[in-house]
Amino acid sequence: MNCKWIKPLLGTICAAGMMLAIEAMVAPSASAADFPANPVGKPGWILTASDEFNGTELNQQLWFPYYLPHWSTRELTKANYEFQNGNLVLKITPEMQPWDPVKDAGTVISGIQTGEKDWLHRWTNYSANNHHEPTVQNFLQKYGYFEIRAKVQKGSGIHSAWWMIGFQQDQDNATGNTKMNAEIDIFEILGRNPSSDLINLHPWSDSTLSSSSNTVSAGADLSQEYHVYGFEWDETNMKFYLDNQLVKIMNQSPNYPMMTLLGLYEKRNGGWTGALDPSVPYPKKFEIDYFRAYQKAPDYPLFSVYREGEDAYLYRNAKVNETNAASGKRVAGYIGNGPENYAEFKDIYAPSAGNYPIQIGYISGENRDLFVQVNNGIPIQLSALNSGSWSSKASVSASVNLNSGLNTIRFFNDSASAPDIDSFTIGAVNKALTATLTASSQNGIYPVANLADANMRTTYQSTNNPTFPQSITLNWSTPQAFSQVALNSTFGQGQGITDFEVQTSDDGITGWTTTATSGTLFWSSNNDTTEKKRLSFSEVNGKKGLRILVKQANLQWKHFAINELEVY
Repeated sequence: MNCKWIKPLLGTICAAGMMLAIEAMVAPSASAADFPANPVGKPGWILTASDEFNGTELNQQLWFPYYLPHWSTRELTKANYEFQNGNLVLKITPEMQPWDPVKDAGTVISGIQTGEKDWLHRWTNYSANNHHEPTVQNFLQKYGYFEIRAKVQKGSGIHSAWWMIGFQQDQDNATGNTKMNAEIDIFEILGRNPSSDLINLHPWSDSTLSSSSNTVSAGADLSQEYHVYGFEWDETNMKFYLDNQLVKIMNQSPNYPMMTLLGLYEKRNGGWTGALDPSVPYPKKFEIDYFRAYQKAPDYPLFSVYREGEDAYLYRNAKVNETNAASGKRVAGYIGNGPENYAEFKDIYAPSAGNYPIQIGYISGENRDLFVQVNNGIPIQLSALNSGSWSSKASVSASVNLNSGLNTIRFFNDSASAPDIDSFTIGAVNKALTATLTASSQNGIYPVANLADANMRTTYQSTNNPTFPQSITLNWSTPQAFSQVALNSTFGQGQGITDFEVQTSDDGITGWTTTATSGTLFWSSNNDTTEKKRLSFSEVNGKKGLRILVKQANLQWKHFAINELEVY
């Protein structure tokens, strides 16, 4: 089969016939005591990065083989590894020296990571970088499912870790100051107690998060055999898995791209991992069978991909800026004025090749041109984009040709400044985002505007003890066509809508008619998991108004609530 290999991923995913190729891959053999490898294909998910470690060289399109070298030197932070039986083996040997003899004397590390930049992960009181490191963005991702299969090292004074950190795309390059630097320890397994799994969240400078430290009993010695570790991350929570069993939920979530680190750490001077056990022989090993990352497959039957501008890979001067005008209160800014200053998305999935509509939300207080390039093809020029001020946003529509599978989309302007990118949608556009919303009742702290702010973390709530029916009304200045409504809610069993009608009106004021009814809705969870209830119906045209008539709801806390409303 003729394949185009996706970059920057491993040559294990083929853009042509991708799903077939994934399903056909064979998991490596396992001993009787090992937990078996999962299939690469994961229903409902799209593979975005993977390394099965079946070769003889590290894939440096995915991995950077040093540990935070900007705080030390490349010589002291270089990973020590080899390949054995289809596994990457991170090793610590007796001749290795501490990675940072000034700030972390006695700690020896062998680790790899998917990105690198100055100031990254200032874990202690560094006043400056040791030296400048070129920025590396091999693989970053916001939200998804991630998995490794690994065997950890036993022995006091040593631990194995799989963790993620924010890539600090809002960073002040002069000082390193950032608000996007949280750390997720998917696992830290101490060699002195390898039957326990430490799962932690460290907010660092992210004031939207709270510190969380957790110890999970594995029920087995994790150093004696291979186990599968999974991490699922979405807008509202994080779920941690061991051998396909859910072991921990955190009801909070960083909302920016993160990079991945895998490492083996030895504390020769003792410390929080215990006194070093001299009886444990070298080399000490952290053995990794595979690494895989996925994003959720787009919703069907209506295909729609939505991205926030600040979630892009941002190059050179491009960075995240905060603004209340943006849907997520952040934009990708400082794009343009040179070919090296651009924003790029590398994981835009299309179910089939073809031409798709794209709607780009932007902010610019003056006329600026934006160029959009797909898969290194001929760029599209969008001229004289002006949202009226730097405190308001606007949108522009175009069309793009996508390949089947993953696509790369770049936003740039080589010769002048481009507008700030707020967001974009490919495929069906959520019309609720452009509507004027009102409700028959609302909690002032959780207003109806939260229904259509492209943010699953915010919520609309009714007043307490509502009298049914309640209404949520959307109005547009121009006629629209509708064929689907979707409600997204958390804690559905406690506050989800259980029966509603969709009504439409030609003028948005009078003549409301029932277009569709939901019947009784059942919610499966009462936690931070976001559930979607979709109602599809025959398309209606020429309507300036759509109304959700809420007939019944779960009122465990005296109100009903919706995180986000979608209208297509």
